[in-house]
Amino acid sequence: MPTITASSMKEAKELMNCGKYKEIVLNFDIDADDFFTLATSQSGTKVTIT
Repeated sequence: MPTITASSMKEAKELMNCGKYKEIVLNFDIDADDFFTLATSQSGTKVTIT
């Protein structure tokens, strides 16, 4: 499973839901609440911020 970079919240959610990626790197400004929501989802995908 490869790593991919997301440029928006919408793209990050779509990438997490597709299940093809081990890690998604967020390349946009995100507040703590939205990051926490993504990072604690049940998808098993690792979420990091650049």
